[in-house]
Amino acid sequence: MKSLLHILLLLFAVTFIYGQEKNPNDNCFRCHGMKTLGKRTDHSGLIKDLSIDKSDFELSNHAGFYCIDCHSEDFETFPHTEDAADEEIACTDCHEDDPDSSFIMFEQIETAFDASIHKELLGDDFTCFNCHDAHSFRIQARLSENIKQTVLYDNQICMDCHNNSDKLNLYTGRVFPNLKVTHDWLPHQQLHWENVRCIDCHTSAEEPGVAHNILPKTEAVRNCVECHSTESRLAHTLYKFQTQSERSEAGFFNAVIMNNSYVIGATRNYYLNILSFIIFGVTLIALSVHGWNYAGAKKRKTTKAKIHREYFYPMWLRLWHWINAILFLLLIFSGITLQYASVEDPFLSFDSAITIHNTCGILLTLNYLLFFLGNLVTGNYKQYVPKLKGIINRLFLQAKFYLIGIFRNDPHPFHTTIDKKFNPLQQITYLQIMYVAIPIMLVTGWALLFPEFIFEDFFGESGLGLTALLHTITGFFLSLFMFGHIYLATTGTSVMSNIRAMINGWHETEQEH
Repeated sequence: MKSLLHILLLLFAVTFIYGQEKNPNDNCFRCHGMKTLGKRTDHSGLIKDLSIDKSDFELSNHAGFYCIDCHSEDFETFPHTEDAADEEIACTDCHEDDPDSSFIMFEQIETAFDASIHKELLGDDFTCFNCHDAHSFRIQARLSENIKQTVLYDNQICMDCHNNSDKLNLYTGRVFPNLKVTHDWLPHQQLHWENVRCIDCHTSAEEPGVAHNILPKTEAVRNCVECHSTESRLAHTLYKFQTQSERSEAGFFNAVIMNNSYVIGATRNYYLNILSFIIFGVTLIALSVHGWNYAGAKKRKTTKAKIHREYFYPMWLRLWHWINAILFLLLIFSGITLQYASVEDPFLSFDSAITIHNTCGILLTLNYLLFFLGNLVTGNYKQYVPKLKGIINRLFLQAKFYLIGIFRNDPHPFHTTIDKKFNPLQQITYLQIMYVAIPIMLVTGWALLFPEFIFEDFFGESGLGLTALLHTITGFFLSLFMFGHIYLATTGTSVMSNIRAMINGWHETEQEH
């Protein structure tokens, strides 16, 4: 019985081993699986790598094929004949009439490839296999949901030559400068190379399928707004094959980009846009109506008050104030340009808007440090700290004055003095603006200036997207505050009295006879 069992086990083992060796590819991998296998080429003298990584092959799109399905039967003879190495293989030999791969559109790819700068300069010496290794090639853009993986895989194909001076010299006989030098105009180079493919800028966005018509460098995209706008070319290149989210679901323009990244100008929310326009419009209408009624009340005023002048604002505070105002206006102007960037008729060129916005943001930070240190040293910070006892009642009285009393020419419920420059409503508002909102805007602005330091993922959401959203919302409400602040500055003893005070330092108040 034991002998029979041993025989059966032996037969099973032989059958198993025979079955494993039945795949003729194993015969090829006995040599080509060696990492040191190579051959010196006659025309260049360089060593041509003939090794094939079996694990890469088994993960490739051609894993289900035998080697001789593509290579001629001459390769079945070992050692291979000299003539075998002269065989010519083209992807279209198999794929041209293959219904299973028709979605790849090989005919269109071949047409685009023939028109590319690669083909123009290198002729028949440049084939599909110069970029795509048939033994490891995997379809990425059409099938992968991981955009960063697609970018890494596709860019590595370009880098294999364009970041290898020896290989480039072999093909062209020329010495090319380093990629960082040729792309020195591109801000955040590494960030772009990690999130955008070379072909997204170096091909036409109108090509069907994956772009293969590599354009001359003079025709490559250098206009930032082509990606950084609602008409972003990325939606038609890198994200072409991704499942597009309907805008009606969440309101995002280029929602497919939002799912993976954040692109200034391209990532925008339709509903938030509408809401911001409504809030801005309501604010302007409210200020206009208030101003109209206030002007009428001033005309109806019969008694003339005595003007009392007192030195309120030291030089350092006035200097900070006007620098702050100018920088804020420039930030609003450039920020709107970036948020609503467009390929057609740009309000301001995208790169100019970026330069203005970044420069003003850096200067605003330095100016804020002046404000913070000045308040700390002089004790001016106490002006922003409200007394909590009775605060609700004081806020109500001040709000009532702004909404009703000011139109009846009632006296101010809280008179300003050198020690109490702000009324209760101003204290609460300025405290939130100067010590909460502006720090948030500055911190998020610096984070966007150096996005590589932002958390890539924050509770399942894009850290970059959330940072940008917080920065935009904070900037929007600060813009509203500025409009309200400018308007209320005109409600002093005269339209220009408060503005003059921030120039000469002397504050004017009315004192009834």
